[in-house]
Amino acid sequence: MDAPRHMIEALSHSLTTYWQFVGQVELAGVGYQLVMPTGLPKLAGVYRIEATDTRELYVGEGANLFRRLRNYENAGWIPDTYSRTNRQVQAWIYLGLSSRKSSYQVHVCTHAELTTAWVGGRSLNLGQKYFRTLIEAAMIAERSDWAIVNKQYDRLA
Repeated sequence: MDAPRHMIEALSHSLTTYWQFVGQVELAGVGYQLVMPTGLPKLAGVYRIEATDTRELYVGEGANLFRRLRNYENAGWIPDTYSRTNRQVQAWIYLGLSSRKSSYQVHVCTHAELTTAWVGGRSLNLGQKYFRTLIEAAMIAERSDWAIVNKQYDRLA
């Protein structure tokens, strides 16, 4: 009797993300405080902060992008789950802006589509965290030639 064979199935999927430039981060002029761009959506999605001159990138996600990005304005020492991350991102932006090394642009993605062989094109519900983290990971993989400042990121060999 022949041993069972395991088949490898190659499938083709594509992820299309729609990014919108919302503005630049500015210094508030008081301590380490920052000013995020106006017009941030109050929707679930993914954001990226690009230090264009130094080619550094931070990618994050949130259920409400307005609230999430505003957390970086004055992170201080708020005792909550994200306070350490908020302070690290705030410091990264502040040091770059105050030393005039780079400008920091904010882009957001509140709509994405997945195309598969089975269902064709389908909009992803970015209210679901696993879809947001999929887009976050895809953006980091796409920009592998940039310096990724996300603390959990470990560059692949």
